[in-house]
Amino acid sequence: MGDDWSAASRDGARRAQLRRALSMSVRERLQALEDLTTTARALHGTTSKGAVMTKGASIQHVAETHGPWDTGAEGLELAGCRPAPLGSYLKALGVFRLVAEQVDPNATAHWRGEHFVLHSALDTQGLVDFLANRYVPTPILAPWNGGSGFYASDNQSGIDVIATALTDRFALMRTAIEQLRLLLKQRSLETRPSGQDKAELLTAIRAVAGEELVAWLDAAVFLAGDDPRYPPLLGTGGNDGRLDFTNNFMQRLVELIDADTGQALNDSSGLLLGALFDLPTP
Repeated sequence: MGDDWSAASRDGARRAQLRRALSMSVRERLQALEDLTTTARALHGTTSKGAVMTKGASIQHVAETHGPWDTGAEGLELAGCRPAPLGSYLKALGVFRLVAEQVDPNATAHWRGEHFVLHSALDTQGLVDFLANRYVPTPILAPWNGGSGFYASDNQSGIDVIATALTDRFALMRTAIEQLRLLLKQRSLETRPSGQDKAELLTAIRAVAGEELVAWLDAAVFLAGDDPRYPPLLGTGGNDGRLDFTNNFMQRLVELIDADTGQALNDSSGLLLGALFDLPTP
């Protein structure tokens, strides 16, 4: 009785599947995702081009058959982007914004049941490669907040790396950080401002900021009259209590993007497969 029956139950089989998935490389997981998509289309009767495709079709074969950027009429289903919880819903909108702004201005999207479906010039591999190796982060900065990285008592492990980074991927953020640091110096602000000083700083930033930074500022703060107002989703201008979203964002960026080469670090592609397509990830 040396047989292993641990996978005979539903839970045991699921655990075995997860162990196999976690042992796969990023490319193997991409391949498995393409195979599942191909199989689903074959079961449906045809592919988006009207030709039945075998389960063993490779990513390369899909690219040769359909064109390297063709996701078909059905679109690219992002099983990891769901309408709930709210963070997952916002993730879907964020992916769509980045693709539409930086890759394909004709991109569209919709919800199919509980999953987000993206129609763009990117296939599965193209979307993962774009986000891991080419996407340019939006300058999301909040020097009006304590903990934002702009003051001596703040965690500066992210902002300092980005401020001196060589990669063009951080160029927008690098320019915005330099501009904001200069503005704080001109106003002799060495600690987080409050009251009227904070209101005046927000107005000054709005007056000199570039287009990308202005878009973030307008999402985080309502400059109405003398007293700034804050949309509840972003706390009091980009934070949740003492957690500053912008500094947290910068710290995660330098963990996942090489500051000099702009290439992905720490299995970014594998993490993206989990975040976008709900595939098992270490």
